[in-house]
Amino acid sequence: MSIIEKIKNITLEVLEQYAKNIPANVTIKSFIDSGEIENLEVLRRICEQFNCNIYLTIFRNPNVNKYNINFDKADFDELAKSFKIKEEHMDDYNVIPIHYKEAKRKSIDELLQKKASQKFVFPGISENLFSKAIIEEKVTHLEKFAAYVEREKYSSQKKLEESFMSLEKSIREAIYASDSIADLTKIASQYMNSNGYESKNIINAIAMISDQASKDGFALNLQLTKTSSLKINSKNKELELFKNYQKDLDTAKAFSNMSKEASKTLDFFHGLIKNYESLFK
Repeated sequence: MSIIEKIKNITLEVLEQYAKNIPANVTIKSFIDSGEIENLEVLRRICEQFNCNIYLTIFRNPNVNKYNINFDKADFDELAKSFKIKEEHMDDYNVIPIHYKEAKRKSIDELLQKKASQKFVFPGISENLFSKAIIEEKVTHLEKFAAYVEREKYSSQKKLEESFMSLEKSIREAIYASDSIADLTKIASQYMNSNGYESKNIINAIAMISDQASKDGFALNLQLTKTSSLKINSKNKELELFKNYQKDLDTAKAFSNMSKEASKTLDFFHGLIKNYESLFK
């Protein structure tokens, strides 16, 4: 069984137990204790898929307040503590015999087969919310959202490239004029900090551009002078290049992460549709 299949199967088991009023954390912890959840990344994915599925199910219910959706979530941070404690004490025990692992796997497979023949019934939630048509409708909305995210990701990456090019042009002009790179780095750091941003990305960008200029044969002025101790003009157009670069970098990273999460969610729902007959018959 692949990791993806394992994540889906364990998530479905957690959903079924939740339908019987057993908290998600209790069921997931039993899988941690049995060794079915092998690492923190698998644990994270199971929690994310469970929470996403329950949230969307409740959201589709016309009788609930969509602005205040609460339910007993799968708490990754809390479950991760149990996982770490288990790892810390792992050396105190001998390796589990193969025959025990096989027996445990067989019992889990039997449980999953039993589950596949049952319908999920969530307290206070209509069963037809798990109809194939509803799931496909969710996927349609998610696909539109994912397409929007992809477009924005591409646009944000292009804007970041343009922002970096403007920054590079400004820094190279300072290098050509023999301005101090040490002063520039200090001023940039102070400017970013005064505007509520971390300065490490700008410092790295200045270092990368300066290093390339040096490789191109230009001498760098590395002397720290009194200039960097003068009061910074926060309205200086040149300094705004630093802030704009950081904003564009943050935006590009945000859409990149959103794209990854949207892809994971779509994979999950596509899997539900593909295996619908066996899971919900």
